[in-house]
Amino acid sequence: MPNLVRFSALRPSIIKPGTLLALLSTASQTLESIELYMPTVQWIGNDIESLPFANLCPLLPRLHTVHLVLPTLVSPNTTAFITHLLGSTAMRLETLKLSHRSSDSFDTTPFFSSVHLWPVLRTLCLPSETNLSRLPASPSVRKLELNLSSEAPHSHATVPPSAFPVLEELHCKHQDLPAFLPNYRDIVRRPIHTVVLDDAGYGRDAEYGMDASRHAMRHAPDDPARMFAALRRVFASLSHSAVPVTHLSFAMKRFELLDLPSLFLPHGIQALETLTIVIDGEQPDAGHADLLGQAFFAHMPRLHTFLLCEKLDIEDDSFSVVGLEEHSLRKARQKTCLGTFSQHSAVLRRVMLTLDWEWRKSESGEWESVDDV
Repeated sequence: MPNLVRFSALRPSIIKPGTLLALLSTASQTLESIELYMPTVQWIGNDIESLPFANLCPLLPRLHTVHLVLPTLVSPNTTAFITHLLGSTAMRLETLKLSHRSSDSFDTTPFFSSVHLWPVLRTLCLPSETNLSRLPASPSVRKLELNLSSEAPHSHATVPPSAFPVLEELHCKHQDLPAFLPNYRDIVRRPIHTVVLDDAGYGRDAEYGMDASRHAMRHAPDDPARMFAALRRVFASLSHSAVPVTHLSFAMKRFELLDLPSLFLPHGIQALETLTIVIDGEQPDAGHADLLGQAFFAHMPRLHTFLLCEKLDIEDDSFSVVGLEEHSLRKARQKTCLGTFSQHSAVLRRVMLTLDWEWRKSESGEWESVDDV
């Protein structure tokens, strides 16, 4: 495979060390992207002594994208290989993703011991427990994802004032947001316009082939009121971005819909274009959802997408079943709410109030559920 440009092996034990080195050598002049599920210490076995990855790994002059899934236990030989790979590609690396399969805290910074600068790196994905103060200088990173893979107790992130000066998109724990958007007058504020907290989101699930909500909210207060208060404090930092925050996704415990404006309006956060909220627990009572039109949407002149959905366990087939009549009544109520929303917002185009229906506004101004289109 001398002309190989992209190589992906993200399944365990899909490729052996000897085969990997042969592949890298054969495609060394053309390979631009590599995705690897790194083997465990037990799997490598005797190859630890007989196959020195770092010494045999060729130079890869065109490699600019690296995605490595690390095992629970990383062998010295694997560490040497990763260190060599990242060190030899540091000056041209554009995308770096490191994740791990351990539920314990996992610091990836030892892999960067030979790197002092990532001059053209634009996308960086690391475990959330990574010591950010020990990372190489990253003057060009636009997107930073801190993956919530660990069950280890939460410790607040420490972000050096000069780190990530052009950061635009941030994925992190809700507790860590203020560290990236501090209220300091003597430093250059980061131009963050997209924020995803606790991996909250809604979209196509590749494994199950369906739309689903998700989140990875850990170490959050169990009491919904305390969680709401914590988010209110965290969201105060959104106004400290150098540019308006336009896209926001977050997760939370049960709350009252009419309390939603108090999360944003007191802080002057009114430039949002998309807002996704994943509920961990009972869905809020939609009985007064129509009041959100005047209380919330009227104050969000750019908001075109509002998704409110409960966290759904795709593997759980015990979905609630309601009669056809009740189903129709719920759908009719939601459509009535949408009509009320439209009276207060001319830009709202996509809405979800429960996972039952996703609504889109047609060119004619009619609200239609996606299933009906």
